[in-house]
Amino acid sequence: MTKTISLAALACLIAGPAFAHAGITPKEAVNGTTVKLAISIPHGCEGAATDTVIIKLPEGFVSAKPMVKAGWTVEITKGDYAKSYELHGSAVTSGALEVKWSGGSVPDDQYDEFIVRGSVQGFGAAAALPFAVTQLCGTASVAWDQIAAEGQDAHSLEHPAPVLEVTPAAAEEHGHGHGHDHAAAAAPAAVTLGDLELTGPFTRATLPNAPVAGGFVTITNKGAEADKLLSASSPISDVVQLHEMKMEGDVMKMNEVAGGIEIPAGGTISLAPGGLHIMFMGLKEPLVEGGKVPVTLTFEKAGTVEIELSIEGIAAKEAGGEHAHHSDAAHGHDHGNGMAVDQAGLSDVDAITAMQKAMFDRPESSLTMGAIVVVGDYAITGWAQDGTGGRALLRKTAKGWGIHLCSGESLKDTAALVGMGVPEDVARSLTEQLSAAEAQLDPMLVAEFAKFDGVMMVDESLL
Repeated sequence: MTKTISLAALACLIAGPAFAHAGITPKEAVNGTTVKLAISIPHGCEGAATDTVIIKLPEGFVSAKPMVKAGWTVEITKGDYAKSYELHGSAVTSGALEVKWSGGSVPDDQYDEFIVRGSVQGFGAAAALPFAVTQLCGTASVAWDQIAAEGQDAHSLEHPAPVLEVTPAAAEEHGHGHGHDHAAAAAPAAVTLGDLELTGPFTRATLPNAPVAGGFVTITNKGAEADKLLSASSPISDVVQLHEMKMEGDVMKMNEVAGGIEIPAGGTISLAPGGLHIMFMGLKEPLVEGGKVPVTLTFEKAGTVEIELSIEGIAAKEAGGEHAHHSDAAHGHDHGNGMAVDQAGLSDVDAITAMQKAMFDRPESSLTMGAIVVVGDYAITGWAQDGTGGRALLRKTAKGWGIHLCSGESLKDTAALVGMGVPEDVARSLTEQLSAAEAQLDPMLVAEFAKFDGVMMVDESLL
């Protein structure tokens, strides 16, 4: 079944359609899996902007963690659960019971989403988990906490609580539930179109305000003649193109593929992270792990077919498989340019920090950032993560700060920066400030910044 996904991996600040009630996405989850939930706040309180959102987490939603949200303060109320849960082989008896975001603003004519991630545990049968939500607008408030009685339509309630429908895992039906994070999901079934077989279609969950996303699929041509993938389309974005990432000298560039992608007779072409891929530009809504994205592919000979891309984790390498923490095959770091957080009202340094932390930080793998130097509309910062690292050259656009390219030692060289298009006076100032700032850091950390070999550039049209 085709669905339209409306969730961010973080709180979404993109203006969207108005909703009458507080909502939840996704609406379903399987017991024993970890899920990222977005609670949507559809409007203010009788015209007043929302400045505080409180979510009470139901029993059975364990080890919960809220997503950070630029411009908001997060408070977590912790306590004991009503019972003990087994997660990853350990007993879990306490955790977050309530999350409160405060200090921000959601105008009455806009909507926003608040993200919390947790594991659904302890359900051997279908169940409904209500997430009671309270939004405060100064002295006014609205509580979304009503729960429908058995057989009652929740839409008949004035202020229904968002509800997550829980289904038992298939393994549990035979007494073998294990409660793994990222439960093993079967890869989508192969799709056949003439002599072509399409397998493993997937995309990745996106961060808030991210303007782009990639689509991936493996295409096998079992016929005696070559075919060609001419185009792709999808309702999730304004523009869909076929792109490739390739080395031009020592620079990795991402550009549109002219004339389509040939599928040789008897051959296989993989559209995968770090190479050929479908590029969705101008995303209409963020993508959330666990959903589906409809895509129509047009081939020169085989014709047209619609497939569904499964939305995997933010750094997944394949559909229904293990989730990698870093997607760039060459360097182990996913260098998108997406505006990962709302940068309005933040200083340049704070905006850059928030953007990169939101894009790359993982609960199990923290991103360490070096000094941030800013000159005009250009900035350079170092990063280190999981034993590797590099430096990022950033540019400020009308959308905020975005990553222009990633490299290593070359970003400390004035001539190299000029060759990358940075004005000479700006390049000189950047390198001087960067050298001075990094001289104050731990030399071992600075050495991590030099590990990025070559240059990886983001297509300028995506900034």
